Amino acid sequence: MREITPFGITVTIVEPGVFQTDFASTGSEQASRSIDDYRRVSDTLAEYDDGEPGGDPAWAAAQIVAVTERTNPPLRLPLGTDAVARINGKLTSVAAELADLAETTPSA
Repeated sequence: MREITPFGITVTIVEPGVFQTDFASTGSEQASRSIDDYRRVSDTLAEYDDGEPGGDPAWAAAQIVAVTERTNPPLRLPLGTDAVARINGKLTSVAAELADLAETTPSA
């Protein structure tokens, strides 16, 4: 992002959790033929369905608008506790991997 900072451009990566919408629902348009190498939509939906109702999409939209009005916006904007939990899970995984390589890494 340092390349665009001198031009007054900032970037925020919106990382939404699950929200209560009809996006990718069973009523959505679906291809008549699947491609074996691609995941099925139903598999992806099942991965993120924890049985809890999704968040409020109007709230998420308001958060996205609000971040555009900030003087110093964050690089990342996780929306929802499930999004934060996934990010924390990734951080924990990367930290464990680094710890596992602690003896190898400095010698490179």
